[in-house]
Amino acid sequence: FEDTLYWSDWVVMEILSCNKYTGKNFKTVVKEAGIHVRGVTVAHPQSIEPTLEAPCKSHHCSHVCLPEAAGSSGFKCACPSHMVLDATKTNCITDPTKSSVLIASSSSFYKLNPRVIGKLE
Repeated sequence: FEDTLYWSDWVVMEILSCNKYTGKNFKTVVKEAGIHVRGVTVAHPQSIEPTLEAPCKSHHCSHVCLPEAAGSSGFKCACPSHMVLDATKTNCITDPTKSSVLIASSSSFYKLNPRVIGKLE
């Protein structure tokens, strides 16, 4: 919202935030034992129009649905940084041009996809 990015972390069960341009001012917004937050919705009173249907209400995006500008009934699908949209523009698939890191332990393999928050200098 505005200059702040909010997200829910399913591992630590917290709502977190930081500056969406710099990644600074990282902080925990909500941390409650036993509450499993699976998403965040931010609503500004000026953006709420009760007569408009939520454009993402019946979306078919595999990962993220982004409403278009206020007053529009459209939306577009988006993907995590290591994925891209397929030809249907609704399903995310692995991006073959992105790098990943494979880590092995004595009993498991882990695939990590490096990510960057904020602007690259």
